[in-house]
Amino acid sequence: MTLGLATLHVISFTLMVLITRNALQLQNVQDELSFYWMYHSHPANQLVHFIFVPTLVWTLCIMFVHAELAPIEIKLPLLPKHNLNHVTLWCILYSWLYLKIDPIGGALYLPIMNIVMYGSALKLKEQDQKESKHSSWAGTGKLFRWSLVLHIASWVCQIWAHAHFEHGKPALLDSFGQALTIAPLFAFYEGLWVVGINTGLREQVLANVALLTKDMCGPESVMHVCNVVASSHSI
Repeated sequence: MTLGLATLHVISFTLMVLITRNALQLQNVQDELSFYWMYHSHPANQLVHFIFVPTLVWTLCIMFVHAELAPIEIKLPLLPKHNLNHVTLWCILYSWLYLKIDPIGGALYLPIMNIVMYGSALKLKEQDQKESKHSSWAGTGKLFRWSLVLHIASWVCQIWAHAHFEHGKPALLDSFGQALTIAPLFAFYEGLWVVGINTGLREQVLANVALLTKDMCGPESVMHVCNVVASSHSI
């Protein structure tokens, strides 16, 4: 096993431990989305995350499908034939978690992750492996490199958006595990709310945010969420 492949295994297992530990503590989707909304209250920042959180998840899928766990062949409808890998476990973990805390959002989101993102990652890897002249876990290396670059660029865009629009730190600095766990579902809900799906949940989230920010938003606060809460109270 090469150093690069070993590093992928270590990173993936570490992320799964963090996500699982946080998942076991989750109570309901309203509280989790409320925590995340406090850090993503500006429409421009929400748009940035709506675009780049899925990009983060997709590029992670592309990179980690290269890390196979066992020569166990998996044949599923709509997916290319493949061996058990880390993203297989991620899909199982997120499917269980999102259906547990939010059957509506989970049922709508999971085909995107399990079929669109996972399936396209498998297909891209398959094509890259065919183009490779060497027997290597990374194939030609081109697919892995451009997905890594796109992944890093997605982080940069989101960090910039937090500083520029929210005037505050990203959610992951307060709870890295919680941010990893709920970010994909939150970004998905930003799109659902725009088209009018499950807007009742959005109202519950905003009510929770007002309570959560009560002690945080003082006269000197510059966080955008405090302006949103203050505006809602003045109406």
